Amino acid sequence: QVRSWSNYDYRRGSIMTDFTKYRNISLDHDTYTKLERLSKKLAPYKLSMSKTLLILIEKLKKKKGR
Repeated sequence: QVRSWSNYDYRRGSIMTDFTKYRNISLDHDTYTKLERLSKKLAPYKLSMSKTLLILIEKLKKKKGR
């Protein structure tokens, strides 16, 4: 069931990403590769790049006492 017609992709027949909730960043290849390596060290299972960044940001917040 479609909740918001503004997010409906008529070509695919599905709901698209809600751009009011998410942002995108661009990383150079070297940074992306480093992030992949960190991701593998953080969890025994595959993490998305977004989840990897969220975990790293939370760790930095804790370290800085926020």
